[in-house]
Amino acid sequence: MWISNAIGTYFYWKNIAIVSFVCSVYTLSAFAWPESPHWLAMKGRYMECSNSYRWLRGSTEDSEKELANLISFHKQSRISQVANISDTSIMSYFHTMWSTITSRQFYKPGSLCLLLFAQYPFTGKLVISIYAIEVLKSLTQNESVAYKAMLILDGVTVFSMYMGCILSRYFKRRTLLLLFSCIGILLLYVMSLYTYLVTLSIVQENHVLIILLLSCFSIATGCGPMILASSIYGELIPSRYHTSISTINGISVVIILSSILKCSPLMFKTFKMHGMFLFFAICSTVIVSILYIYLPETKDKTVQEMEQYFSETHQKTEQRIEKNNLML
Repeated sequence: MWISNAIGTYFYWKNIAIVSFVCSVYTLSAFAWPESPHWLAMKGRYMECSNSYRWLRGSTEDSEKELANLISFHKQSRISQVANISDTSIMSYFHTMWSTITSRQFYKPGSLCLLLFAQYPFTGKLVISIYAIEVLKSLTQNESVAYKAMLILDGVTVFSMYMGCILSRYFKRRTLLLLFSCIGILLLYVMSLYTYLVTLSIVQENHVLIILLLSCFSIATGCGPMILASSIYGELIPSRYHTSISTINGISVVIILSSILKCSPLMFKTFKMHGMFLFFAICSTVIVSILYIYLPETKDKTVQEMEQYFSETHQKTEQRIEKNNLML
């Protein structure tokens, strides 16, 4: 996006298509990728799974232990699946599907994954990036400043995404996500208040301050939701429900993204900039509050450990409910 905006600013905008075509050639490298170890283990191809896993993760003591746990988990899952395949009727199929969807091991991680991916568009960062010129023109009332500010924000965003990758290797991911999300929310409230006071002519407009606030917001969003959502998603989603949850979340996120992007121009006209910032701040506050309550830490934990975590929390919840019912 940064390169595209730079080309559109200083060169003929159709050159963006040429650069995009050249950059997209890297997708041909997919032919050289190994198959997913989790998929191979799920299919019972354990030798290929071991080779793929070692190619990706090496042969250290920790990786070998994780590999053994992965294969053992999928072997037990296949045994239980074979034991349960006794009734192949349509009613049995729908009953199994309904049991899967309503199970806590499915809908809780699935819902958390959906919130993680929905958080980024609801921060407003995507809208600011896509409609950068319109937003910055409205804030600065200067087209030249708007173009320069757009490139500055794009550069800051790219830098912060690299910083987020580095930080996620050394600090807990849940802590980083919540910390940077809260900073981003605070900045949204500040920008909403500032632009509202400028509208009322109580505060004089300052281009440098606006760009500074948006840059700090880009850093917080880049180090937090933009980077950590996909990292946590990969560690949180259960391997047995990977296809189902990915399909549901993929469709849902596309609907959310397209709805927000299509409604944004109307929001600009109706609520002005201060209303738009306030809307995204409130939405982000709600999402982060839910994640704070229900999102577990995933750093240095395998997919199997996370599945066990949700299974144990489900059992504890059922025991607590049963205990409360007995007391009543």
